[in-house]
Amino acid sequence: MATLDKTMATRTATNSRVSGYLERFTPSQRAQHLVLLVSVFALFITGLPQKYNSVGFSQWLIGILGGVDIVRFVHRIFGIILAATGLYHGLEVSYQVLLKKQNA
Repeated sequence: MATLDKTMATRTATNSRVSGYLERFTPSQRAQHLVLLVSVFALFITGLPQKYNSVGFSQWLIGILGGVDIVRFVHRIFGIILAATGLYHGLEVSYQVLLKKQNA
């Protein structure tokens, strides 16, 4: 428990703007979460109409988005973005844990 308290005190001292404030996420981690949120939502919006293309709502949504070819292209782009974000996250965590010796 003493080690945890020491780690918390160190993080508080190095990352705080106000005394007693602990920064939970770095700006990079916040950006990663935003990209994750947007890409998963876009994959949801473009993927479900493709899977259930016989449903009226799916046909309407595909029409609104510009047709099935556009929807497929956008779906692939957001899939690449999601995969790249996951790869970046893995590399960042590995760097922090292995080279900077921080807790993940």
